[in-house]
Amino acid sequence: MLDLEMATPKRLKTVSSATQTLLLQGESERADFKRAPAGISADDLVAFANSNTGGTMLAGVDECTGTDGAQVGVVVGCDVNDAVILQIVNKALSCLPPIALEVQIENLGTLPFLRIDVPSSATKPHCTPKGVYCRRDGSRNRALHPSEILQIFLESEARAFAEKFEAAAGRISDDLANLEESLDSSIQSMADQLGW
Repeated sequence: MLDLEMATPKRLKTVSSATQTLLLQGESERADFKRAPAGISADDLVAFANSNTGGTMLAGVDECTGTDGAQVGVVVGCDVNDAVILQIVNKALSCLPPIALEVQIENLGTLPFLRIDVPSSATKPHCTPKGVYCRRDGSRNRALHPSEILQIFLESEARAFAEKFEAAAGRISDDLANLEESLDSSIQSMADQLGW
């Protein structure tokens, strides 16, 4: 995962089996194809991070119609140098809050392309630097309605409150147990001194 720092991308000489599956399934709620890395926008990153499942973008992949008439991905290759990857990372870092992602270079043997995995975020909702909140809906990005943004905020805050409450309840239980033990010890000591 990429967390606010540029990590060295994983490099594969061929196309991974997971990517082959994405190519055959075509664009969907979990996959998006971009002919060039420059086509990846902050909207795309936000949409996947705000979704319930996350997703994958394949840069250097075009869409075409397969023999059965379904849309499939075809690797056309793209520039995969550090500057290109840094541009994608900077787009992820410019989102509010910043988005974690994992970048892989695949198919180094012939036509290299980028695989960018964006997990569903625990810190959603995310927005673009321009304040756009969106989510993946089928094979496109859809702007979130204010009530959807509120629902995401409420779920996030409820989760944070529950975690804090559980931690505080645990500390209180420990403190009460220690207090009870201390009181028992003090009462026993007084009883021993008084001969009870």
